[in-house]
Amino acid sequence: MNRIAIPDLPLTGDMMVPPEWTDYNGHMNEAFYLVAAAGATDRFLDMIGAGQPMSRLAAASSRSKPISAICPRSKAGRG
Repeated sequence: MNRIAIPDLPLTGDMMVPPEWTDYNGHMNEAFYLVAAAGATDRFLDMIGAGQPMSRLAAASSRSKPISAICPRSKAGRG
């Protein structure tokens, strides 16, 4: 079997799953996957220089700007 060499990837998370993050079967709850991914993303952005200090400089960027859509009830239709 041929194996492809993969260069070392950056480590953005290294933790044990806390017991309170698991369900009755001992599996990680879906909501906490998002918590773990958000933490890893923050660490990765710090690694590439686009972390919190950068987000302050680009406060109006699409990455940090809340997006909302408002549809008045009078304009909403069935279907």
